[in-house]
Amino acid sequence: MVERIRETGHTSTAPAATASTAIILYMRYGRMRLTMGELAAELGIKEGSLRNLISDDKCAVATYTEGRNRYADVRAVGEYLDQRYREASLICDC
Repeated sequence: MVERIRETGHTSTAPAATASTAIILYMRYGRMRLTMGELAAELGIKEGSLRNLISDDKCAVATYTEGRNRYADVRAVGEYLDQRYREASLICDC
């Protein structure tokens, strides 16, 4: 168990992470990069919305182009999702 002091000064215990999200994503897709459709699905948004975020330079996950296709590295996606989880667990009294 990991003990964490929240912003309110209270302590809570939460199970330590056993596997990072990047590893889970790699095991799910079998490769180190995600297509825009896969990234959109993992983020819970539509692919068109994701492409708009990228065009507006507002996408929280770094992407890159290879030829005419755009991809996101599973490590970047996993890091982003893990960070969001940590932020949510600090706010929530779960």
